[in-house]
Amino acid sequence: MLERESSAEFQAKCVNVVKQWEAGRMPYVETREALGALMQDAINRGHIADQGRVEQVIGYMEVARGNLNISINHFERARAIYNQVGNSIRAAICDMNIGESYRNKGDFKRALALYGKAYEAFKNAGDIENQAFAISNRGQAWLSMGRVDTAHDDLMTG
Repeated sequence: MLERESSAEFQAKCVNVVKQWEAGRMPYVETREALGALMQDAINRGHIADQGRVEQVIGYMEVARGNLNISINHFERARAIYNQVGNSIRAAICDMNIGESYRNKGDFKRALALYGKAYEAFKNAGDIENQAFAISNRGQAWLSMGRVDTAHDDLMTG
């Protein structure tokens, strides 16, 4: 049986590496090497969800560096892995992250589609917190397009 979620220990290792990078204590190259080692460990153990978590973390880092196309590639790989293990929430979070990268690239139509897809997945799972994030992201896209009324309507109706 496939694990749907990254193990708590593995998650802590990923977060620790990223926090060191964010704090400036670990250069980017070393951070990617550390994440590469974590990926290899996940592959060796056959823990697919852990592999998805590494892809997701790298995607996050690449957004922070402004490498939106690279971030999209990593989030898409993470999403595929989460779909493989049946983790619809993590897959939808990846959709939102991909949507953010597209919004930042100015591809609002694609971003809105991804936010809508994520919203529906969160709604189906009863995940109200992430539904709110999806609506907020959609609102940001509408506002970026100068569509204040549409952003308001979307906020009020979901």
